[in-house]
Amino acid sequence: MIALFFSTAHVNYCRWLTKYQLDLMNIDDTHPGLRAILNKGAFTVRRTDHNFSRIPVDLTLEQTVNADAASRLTGITSFTNDYSARLRWMITKATRASFITSLQEMTGLINNVDVASELRPKRVQRDNNDLKKVLKQIQETNNPFDRNLAPETLYNISTGKGANEEIRKRLLEVPTKGKDRHSEFIESCMDDPLNFERPLKKEKLKSFEDGCAYIRRTKNNAVAALKGARDLMGRLLVLATKKELDMEHVQQYPLTPVPLSMATPDEMMAKTNKSSLFEILENKVKEHGSPGEVTAYIIDGQFLLHSLPTNFPPTYGGLARSILIQCLRNPTKVIHIVFDDYPQPSIKDTERDRRGADSRTFVITGPEQRRIPRDLNDALKSRSFKRQLPQFLADEWQDSSYTDIMKQHEVILDVPGECYSFKVEDGVICRSTVQTLRNDHEEADTKICLHAVFRDHVDNDIVIRASDTDIAVILLYHCSQFQSRLWINVGTAAKNNRRYICLTAIYKELGPDLCAALPAFHAFTGCDYTSSFVRKGKVRPFKHLEKSQEFQESFAASGLCTPVPDATTESLLNFTASVYGAKKNSSLNKCRYQKFIQPYAPKGRGKNCSPI
Repeated sequence: MIALFFSTAHVNYCRWLTKYQLDLMNIDDTHPGLRAILNKGAFTVRRTDHNFSRIPVDLTLEQTVNADAASRLTGITSFTNDYSARLRWMITKATRASFITSLQEMTGLINNVDVASELRPKRVQRDNNDLKKVLKQIQETNNPFDRNLAPETLYNISTGKGANEEIRKRLLEVPTKGKDRHSEFIESCMDDPLNFERPLKKEKLKSFEDGCAYIRRTKNNAVAALKGARDLMGRLLVLATKKELDMEHVQQYPLTPVPLSMATPDEMMAKTNKSSLFEILENKVKEHGSPGEVTAYIIDGQFLLHSLPTNFPPTYGGLARSILIQCLRNPTKVIHIVFDDYPQPSIKDTERDRRGADSRTFVITGPEQRRIPRDLNDALKSRSFKRQLPQFLADEWQDSSYTDIMKQHEVILDVPGECYSFKVEDGVICRSTVQTLRNDHEEADTKICLHAVFRDHVDNDIVIRASDTDIAVILLYHCSQFQSRLWINVGTAAKNNRRYICLTAIYKELGPDLCAALPAFHAFTGCDYTSSFVRKGKVRPFKHLEKSQEFQESFAASGLCTPVPDATTESLLNFTASVYGAKKNSSLNKCRYQKFIQPYAPKGRGKNCSPI
């Protein structure tokens, strides 16, 4: 009980543990006869017949006396300020509460406890569901005695999340800091007894809660800073009414730390719908048809994991078997499975954080290990899990139990740093390393292109199973170097939108110049690494790109040399101005001036005069 009091008390009340213990030790002198009552279990009160309904005595007094005696007008304070009246009201509070309770019992306002209500079907079903939730929570927590856990990491038993180095260090310092504060408190009380009742300073400690992800509305007062910068524009306009300012010159300088045309008010990257570009490319060909004889089927590993059904077994071995079965359903004997790598730091860290990535640490030890958490989409938020799962598949699929599944197929598995080939030879699965496909790429998008080149042959069909605009753009850029026909299989059966799209036909429709400009154009107008132009998206910029041979050549040349030539930079500035509605050969600065200032300037006045 003493430990419970200490763990639940406020930091400024912890010092009363000593006095509380002293009172218990001298209970026979201070309260004769109370020890015998406590020995009989009089710590709690149960006023109903429900199980587990006992509550502490002090809480019972608070919930009954206060509830019965309190007025709907917030007590005596609503009708008198006299101290004596309030004192009399407090002294008679318990008596009035007993009178009110007796009156409610006489009038039948208090219902007796219906024991049979717990046996009703809905109540039984609710209790069973609660029990299942408790069991599920227990199963999904970490076992603190598991030998497979990293010994140098502290794990939260409830969430299974590992603490980072800073939180781990702070948690391990708690006993030492507690002893130091305890010694300081004793010394201060010895010097001045009044320090015992004075407030204690709260120690700022870090716990597992500090490692949780929060939705941040502001960052370092960024919203306030941008609002202040926006007010600067208003100040300039007011100042322009009194003095002659060259507003066209002023508009050449940024007014905010991050341009509002390419960022949100909290300084985060502006995002756009990348799939709109994919829809434009798909609609360039009216009838895509379907592939003929497919020589290789290349699957994006992350897309595969997110599209798996939810009814697979709860162990990692069952997950590995389900993944292999799902892959071998495709109409070809050669299957390539390509996974992303997750180095840190990475240029994509901002995008992954935006998608809800966390720092949980996972350790996959074998096929019989149960998956925690059971929800695969929740586990895929962890960088650690997405690095360990592909390596586990590479080790697990060597087992002879997968022979009946793999049969005559060949599976190429691209994991971070390695690429393996799995074949059945003489009734045994043989794993070998494919040296040609070994790479250090971070994204599966570029790895898929490498695997497609590896399977490229005349009059063959190669199918990529993915649903990513980035992959389609990269393949269209390299499409001129392929002899095979490239197809991409998008959509899912669950949404009834699965279909084949012929990238080779799209390349022929767009032409080599436009396809060569696609990667730089896609990055320029917003992707996972760069901000998009606010409210401009992909559709309107693509129309300007499609109509101008100059813009196509500029985007195609922008990624071929570093630094970018001045002529190319000027052309890209003109492209941006055209997206905002400027006329041909109009600079971006002049476009901004014409859009925001010139419409409000009185007629007949020069640019150096007041625009208002």
